[in-house]
Amino acid sequence: MVLEPVTMKTMILKEVVTVALIALAVTSIPLEYNKTRYVIVAQMIIQGNGVVDKDVFARAFRIAPDIPGWQELKNATLLINSRTTAFSMVKDEDGNKFAYPGPLSFAGKVNITLVQTVEVIRPPFRKVAEMPSDVEGYPANINELSKSQFWACKAQNANFTSLLSIGREIKAASTNIREYVSRSADWVYRNIKYTANTLGGVQCPGVTLSRREGACADIHALLTALLRIGGVDAYLAYAYVFIPERNITQNIDKWTYTLYAVEPHVFTMINSSGYVFPIDLTANTAPVFPDFTRGSAVNQLDNIIVMGWIKKSTPDTFLAIFAPNGASRVSYTVKIREDTQGPPSMWLVVIAILVSAALIIHKEKST
Repeated sequence: MVLEPVTMKTMILKEVVTVALIALAVTSIPLEYNKTRYVIVAQMIIQGNGVVDKDVFARAFRIAPDIPGWQELKNATLLINSRTTAFSMVKDEDGNKFAYPGPLSFAGKVNITLVQTVEVIRPPFRKVAEMPSDVEGYPANINELSKSQFWACKAQNANFTSLLSIGREIKAASTNIREYVSRSADWVYRNIKYTANTLGGVQCPGVTLSRREGACADIHALLTALLRIGGVDAYLAYAYVFIPERNITQNIDKWTYTLYAVEPHVFTMINSSGYVFPIDLTANTAPVFPDFTRGSAVNQLDNIIVMGWIKKSTPDTFLAIFAPNGASRVSYTVKIREDTQGPPSMWLVVIAILVSAALIIHKEKST
């Protein structure tokens, strides 16, 4: 088949127009269809006679942070005994926000409920924060780390020296901070077994090291400790993972603790000159050997909602929820549901039509 020059020009023009239409269709997808919307309901029902103070609100009623490229808080409503109540967004020592209406006195029974809507960006529109080519380091403050009852395991009388020795060995084998980060993550991944924890609480790094196993919070606390020993600005992230079929209930003394469609998760974050990226050794989408950063679930999935950062505080205190003074019975529940906004598949149909049209346009008559 021989095409005349005019026909060639026509084909090129049609190709350009078709590509432009497809690009327009993709970029014009409404932003809300690029996101998954979740409604998070945290409820505390208290019986007794006392006061709900700031420490209780700080742990039980955290506000999900805005994280560009990952998630956005759309709204938050606080109800006390089913009545909407004004509140302030107060920050804790780590910079996390929580709903606080002021000290709340109760006599008999009180129901405190925080409802918030969070939009989580879906792949492939989701930001992927990868490890940079250079990772910044700083002088490690081992003395400060060793003073901590959690990081140095003093309360459990564990051997902090063993942790220091491992960190120094990894440091000696690393040519730069980036390699130290990779080697530390690899060492923890290969040497510490992941086990689910249904009892709550977080092991200090030395205990996890001696037991050679732990849950996600235990494993990432150990990794974070190693990174801090090597002079890396590392901290922890606390998140909810939306799993519709997952329900957890615990009854301890006067407490009833229930999670509906929620799986708590903890992973490591690293700050390098203001650029932050995750490392996740227990929830990773890499198919064979984990790419600890790129494959981190928070980089790849839209069913993860980050609820806060654990920087200055320690995981065991951050995750502890206090019973209000004077409470004789406390029920605390967290429930997540997906708020459907409309099928993004509609836009895939539009793109498919444009692609089909392109095939028809390109089908020239033979001569």
